[in-house]
Amino acid sequence: MNVLVRLASAANLPAGATLTIILAGMLAEGANTPPAAALLSGALVFALLLVVSARPSEGVLRVMAANRVTIFAAGMFVFLAALSTVPLSGHVQTIFANPLAESFHETSVAASLAPTSTLEGIVAFLGPSAGFMLGALATADRTRSTVSLWLCAFTVVLALYSLWSFFSEQAPLRLDGRIGSANAAAALFGALALFADVRVVHCGSLASRNKALPSISPTLAWLFAPLRAPLATSAFTLAIACALLTASRGGLAATAIGFGVFAALLSVRAGGPSRFLVAGPALALAAMGLWLIILGNDQVLSRLGDVSEALAGRQELLAPHWSAFIARPLTGHGLNTFHELNAMAQTPENWPALSIAGATHNIYVQALEETGLIGLGLFSLMLAPPLWRALVSALNDNSAPYWGAGVYAASFLFLIHGVMDFALQIPAIGALFAFCLGAFSPLAHKNQ
Repeated sequence: MNVLVRLASAANLPAGATLTIILAGMLAEGANTPPAAALLSGALVFALLLVVSARPSEGVLRVMAANRVTIFAAGMFVFLAALSTVPLSGHVQTIFANPLAESFHETSVAASLAPTSTLEGIVAFLGPSAGFMLGALATADRTRSTVSLWLCAFTVVLALYSLWSFFSEQAPLRLDGRIGSANAAAALFGALALFADVRVVHCGSLASRNKALPSISPTLAWLFAPLRAPLATSAFTLAIACALLTASRGGLAATAIGFGVFAALLSVRAGGPSRFLVAGPALALAAMGLWLIILGNDQVLSRLGDVSEALAGRQELLAPHWSAFIARPLTGHGLNTFHELNAMAQTPENWPALSIAGATHNIYVQALEETGLIGLGLFSLMLAPPLWRALVSALNDNSAPYWGAGVYAASFLFLIHGVMDFALQIPAIGALFAFCLGAFSPLAHKNQ
């Protein structure tokens, strides 16, 4: 039994199992329905309980202590969201009840416009929360390299499935990975390409410092880094191909910004031959894009002509939801009440923009209208500590700054993309982002 436990630990099977669960959610259209989101959350919470029960308590407590601010903010967020579903009466109802609830003919009103929807939102939120803790535990006393290897395998499987789905359709227009949004798929595959590139950099760094290979110069070690990481190179190529086939203007722009942040963070530390990794991602991205455009994938270029029209449609969608935030700026109308608010905001004039909308296409406006300034503040408090640790690692870590640089750049990619779309609101994508944030933002120690 001890031998099996050691083997599982060396292979980091908990990380592999977590990514397998998230992959299942991705293949189930992103787990973007209440039942699917609940199944994804339940599976991740169950996996977390198994991992915690199998680990020494001191290790679990160390991870919890390092993430105490994030855990506190998440706990307060869930508590306040649950509190908003409690039926109110008397003087308390007069002060805190949602004034729009009467429009839905509720027999008992609460602070949330739609308590049932809020409860579904709480259940969905547990998935990314468990994913973050699983990621943090996966690298608490193990190497991040193994998690990166699992993530590359995840990328290859998801990309091949998405390409098969795209080319098997009768009249394919834009690749969406079967998650219901080509724009969200662009951000997803852009981030996965970035994480694959981080592993290539990792292998190049190890090769350049390998004293057992005196005949190979550090420069050649960097140049041949992709050959030393065939799985990561394959994952990078497939992910970039999928991202470009989405023809998403916002997603590809966010991807370019993410790679720019990654290169900028590494260039601060790079010297001599290491500067090859600044130009490498940009050249690979440009070469792949040129190749696909030559093959006929000019959809991105053709869609650049209607940017102003698209922005006007987004503005028409955002306007009533911003007004909903202004109506209840502190607490919002309740977690996961977008659909109710969107239905109430529809008029003959904005019907074309609002009738087909499944989200505000701006995660910040939607967070504000649903959870108010308090909720958005708690979200920021959840993200701030791991992002700060990642940035400090990228700037100060003497052995492996690329892990911190990679997760910080990927976070930047998703958060920039959130200004124009809703990738992080898809449960499986949110869980994947949370897992990577927990896994690659280091604790108070250094590992590779």
